Amino acid sequence: MTSGPDWRQIEGWLTEAEGMLLMECARTAPVGEVVEVGSYHGRSTVALASVRPVWAVDPHEGDMGEPTMREPSWEPFLKNIGGLPVTPV
Repeated sequence: MTSGPDWRQIEGWLTEAEGMLLMECARTAPVGEVVEVGSYHGRSTVALASVRPVWAVDPHEGDMGEPTMREPSWEPFLKNIGGLPVTPV
């Protein structure tokens, strides 16, 4: 659908196998857009948006469940999704 950055180069926890499966699921869905809850820096968001428009839901406040992981992710997320069919929510 849309070309963007290589999602495998974006920081995150999604493995290559998981990313390929997500893309295939989005590609073969009958119609509509994808809603993603939890985007961090946009690794899975970019993978999904390469095949289908995405609504990305994340407060980007940096609380990832552990006190030592409190890095705001809004700026890296915006940089990574630039030009892709993503609506941040």
